[in-house]
Amino acid sequence: MLITMTGDTDLVTVGIPFYNAEKTLSAAIESVLHQTYTNLEVILINDGSRDSSLAIAESFIKDKRVKLFSDGLNQGLAKRLNQITVNASGIYIARMDADDVMDKKRIEIQINYLNAHKNIDLLGSSAIIINEKSNIIGKLKMPSYPNSSDEIFFLNSFFIHPTVIGKKSFFQKNQYNDTFRDFSEDRELWLRTYKTSNFYNLSDNFLLFYRQPKKINIKTYIRRNMNLIKVFKMYSCNLPSKNSLLKLTLIVYIKITITWVLSLLHLTILLNKIKYNNQTIK
Repeated sequence: MLITMTGDTDLVTVGIPFYNAEKTLSAAIESVLHQTYTNLEVILINDGSRDSSLAIAESFIKDKRVKLFSDGLNQGLAKRLNQITVNASGIYIARMDADDVMDKKRIEIQINYLNAHKNIDLLGSSAIIINEKSNIIGKLKMPSYPNSSDEIFFLNSFFIHPTVIGKKSFFQKNQYNDTFRDFSEDRELWLRTYKTSNFYNLSDNFLLFYRQPKKINIKTYIRRNMNLIKVFKMYSCNLPSKNSLLKLTLIVYIKITITWVLSLLHLTILLNKIKYNNQTIK
């Protein structure tokens, strides 16, 4: 998709919450500051890091575009995302994670699309998959838009969360549910708002280098998926049939079981190979 530049007009807030991200935080921040779209501010929020992440973040505040917040507490991702909205000065808010890297034209491309399509509330993109060493291992192409509530539920996730940019007014009206402290807060928000919002992905634009670890923390993986089941139950009334919730729950438990078995065999690296096997970079 070809999108022409219309000029830096709207202030964009890029929010990066971070927790113990000393290995990747600097690259993430630099990728934002080196964007071709220059009318932006960067909000860095420390979620109680115990490593050198805070010192790394402090090294960037000499750039007047960077704001740093740190209260010493570990409150979880959802609360920190809502904190970004409260402190944002931008018309738009762009999500970003502390372990990913933006394509240098990400904000430019997304803002130009949003300016040309004022009805869009949230805009995402596809992503390049990288490992811990920043080597490309595949890509993840997202659908342009959901065709049904069933698709919203059954897709692995309609948005790749750190590719999302949206109107500040959307995030003010629709806060993240902080009962889902660190996991599934994004899926809960999509399912809560998709009926009254306009969502879209730039499917042909791979605007984020999305980091996936070789090894999976099985305890974290189980917690994330159990939270996902809670989200499905919350919005089961939107499913096309009573059997859909059972199907979704079974799928989640099967995934947990397979991942747990592979972790016992020290073969969890196979999951990424399977997941991105037919989405390799050409």
